[in-house]
Amino acid sequence: MQQFTPFEYLAIDIANQYGHDKLVYVDRINWVIDNINQLEDLTDDVDMKERPRYIKAVMVLRDAQAGKPSGHPVGFDAVCSGMQIMSALTGCESGMKATGLINTGKRPDAYTQVTQVMGRILGYPVPNGRRGVKNAVMTRLYGSTMEPIKEFGEDTPELEAFHEALKEVAPGAVQLLSDLIQTWNPNTDAHEWLLPDGHLARCPVMDTVQHKLEIDELGHSTMLWQGKRQCTKPFSVSNAANIIHSVDGYILRCLERELNWSACIMESAIATISSELVRRALNNSSMPLTCKNQDLMTNAHHRYLVCKIPDLAVLQYLTENNVQLLSHNHLEELIEMINWSVQGKPFPMLTNHDEIKCHPNNMQRLREGYNRVMVRLHRSELLTDIFQQMMGGKGRYSKYSNKDFTAAIIEADYPIC
Repeated sequence: MQQFTPFEYLAIDIANQYGHDKLVYVDRINWVIDNINQLEDLTDDVDMKERPRYIKAVMVLRDAQAGKPSGHPVGFDAVCSGMQIMSALTGCESGMKATGLINTGKRPDAYTQVTQVMGRILGYPVPNGRRGVKNAVMTRLYGSTMEPIKEFGEDTPELEAFHEALKEVAPGAVQLLSDLIQTWNPNTDAHEWLLPDGHLARCPVMDTVQHKLEIDELGHSTMLWQGKRQCTKPFSVSNAANIIHSVDGYILRCLERELNWSACIMESAIATISSELVRRALNNSSMPLTCKNQDLMTNAHHRYLVCKIPDLAVLQYLTENNVQLLSHNHLEELIEMINWSVQGKPFPMLTNHDEIKCHPNNMQRLREGYNRVMVRLHRSELLTDIFQQMMGGKGRYSKYSNKDFTAAIIEADYPIC
């Protein structure tokens, strides 16, 4: 992964707000350096929506040049976050390259890539270009069939080319979309599932209902009332979006635990886990013990065994007694995560869906931490866990590819940029 100074992260931020966020990092930094004395004069060139952010970023850069401290947060976005998460979970190399999880030598842009593939298939430019494709891709990967039709028409060569191009760029995500839609249960009024940190995602099934009301006090006049109610529903595609959004939220919670950590929790956990590992070494055993009345820890370890994701959320429940429940591998993975976290000082973040902000002094750690979380998702059996919870059974979800891309994801430059 490329390393940058806080000053360079400020420069990247300025270039992003100006509209150069599709350039590679070095070109963004060089653009700011080349225009360092006239950045204020370029304000009118910035899109009105981004202009206040550009002005603020330039002001902060001037403060930095003058040696004045600032609390200005630099924000990086995930590249096509829905496709990125789905590609990581399914082990789809093509989708991970399109969304920056694997380096390709350029700043990735999945929407542009789908647009280019469509143009190649059609033999002529895509109507509405990247903007139309972006809206169609985002909504399609969350289950929509109507939005792509609105963009490209029904039963048109453009619509057919869109679906073909999307499958070529992100086949794992397309496969997963179809599978997630099948998790719909027509006999329940709420779908729910647990994430690896024990967070319960619960999505009530809501439908529109209408009632004809007669008002005695108004001469028995009638009116039609329309509202929402929780009920069963024969079919919906909403689980596709809801499940991926829940993973998106899980990623942010992981970053908070690993980068904005509590010293007292970490110190206690290191001592507790280290003592337990020593105890097992002295007893020549790596097997966990069985402890009674430890529901929180039992459930946390069960999540680990099923989805194969260690999570620091377990640390707040850890005691000298219930630590004995955790397997040797679980303990060693937790220690590795803790050791990485405490290498740097904790720092706050601002998160808004797939945009994550922090002080430029901390952006390098944030990028590294994000890649580490995506590695764990990629190597996990989280899809198996969720499908078992949603549909029952004990089968294993078959990923698009079982190849291990750990090293490539760790070194990736553009998962968030």
